[in-house]
Amino acid sequence: MLGLLWMNVAKVTLSHVPSVCLTRSTQALAELGQAATPYQIETILGEVGVEEEGEHQAMDVRHQLLLLKEKEGLYNEQTTGISLGPVKNGMQHYTAHIQVPSSLKPGAYTVEAVAVKNGAVVGDAQASIEAALSGFPKWLSNLAYQKSVLYGVMATVIALVSGLAIGLVFQSKEAH
Repeated sequence: MLGLLWMNVAKVTLSHVPSVCLTRSTQALAELGQAATPYQIETILGEVGVEEEGEHQAMDVRHQLLLLKEKEGLYNEQTTGISLGPVKNGMQHYTAHIQVPSSLKPGAYTVEAVAVKNGAVVGDAQASIEAALSGFPKWLSNLAYQKSVLYGVMATVIALVSGLAIGLVFQSKEAH
């Protein structure tokens, strides 16, 4: 019984937490020198503000945040996804492929590309992209927010039909 009860004895407020940090490179960031340090997840987490109130056990809040975001697929560093192309007019061309996790919320995001050579940044670029729902998830979201009564009725009908179907399947086992 006592295992079911708990009490909040501390409060933690975080600030400057990036919602997503997916880093891709052709080499491990540690091998790229000081120029790559600002793009390492550990460095980014070091900039997260942590304000703790109340009694608490010693806990590394930033590490716990990292574990949570990694589990959600929103934070990771990989040495895959970047393809280098031929050099044309003194410029190295590249292609980046990044799989976006399904837990990414729709909205505007900034993509930053940084070229590092001999431990120094030799070029960079930024672009804004928009993440949006499409297809069935978009239809379902629109239905839920714009026609909530119809959505509720449909959800109830689907739940009833599913329950009846499962009842029929397991009827021979005398379980309802």
